[in-house]
Amino acid sequence: MSVLDGPGEGTWSTFAMHVAKERDALAQELAELRASLVAKEPAKMLTLDEIRRRLQDRRLDAVALATGLHANSIARIRDATNLDPKYSTLAALSAYLEANQ
Repeated sequence: MSVLDGPGEGTWSTFAMHVAKERDALAQELAELRASLVAKEPAKMLTLDEIRRRLQDRRLDAVALATGLHANSIARIRDATNLDPKYSTLAALSAYLEANQ
């Protein structure tokens, strides 16, 4: 065994093949998880005005932690300085606000 060999698998090409298989399996799992999340999106999403109204009494750091969004992004939506937020951002906020009324 030389320094160029992979970690107990023989050659680096064999090691690279294992890494590629693992990467492909994880990519497939991620695609399935994303598809399941899309299927679970709320049937009725809150309007932008309703999201803004419900965010008025919320701690932005708690909302950011729960949604995975940045607190500054949430503040810009709440304060109406972002007039055209992304759909995914609104969907995350709507789902959070519906679950945590």
